[in-house]
Amino acid sequence: MPSNTEVIESFYADPANLLNLVDADVEWITMPGIPYGGVHRGPDQVRQNVMRHVAADWENFKSTLDTLMEAGDDCIVALGRYSGTFKATGKTLADCDFAHIFRLRNGRIVQLRQYVDSAIFNAVMS
Repeated sequence: MPSNTEVIESFYADPANLLNLVDADVEWITMPGIPYGGVHRGPDQVRQNVMRHVAADWENFKSTLDTLMEAGDDCIVALGRYSGTFKATGKTLADCDFAHIFRLRNGRIVQLRQYVDSAIFNAVMS
């Protein structure tokens, strides 16, 4: 079984593989105050309420990983930057810092908590 760090590294290396890495009971918590924000439970809600919109609304959206830190037996903290162009406005999101806190169990992601500056996202999206 891959280590927790390897699981999270594989997510950033290939975000399309996300749904193969999450637990059936995953809790995906995105920042309130931005579109797609809220608590999404299960792979179907993550796909429908977050990933589908990101794919449809953004051009070249990327989550670039800068640092991974282990924070206990089941927790990984990822620091990085979002970038991409919001299609509806043509505005570019460049180097918007994020923090993701992942909880894992048996090599599967059971929770993600996202922290990002919602004002930066909203400025690009309006």
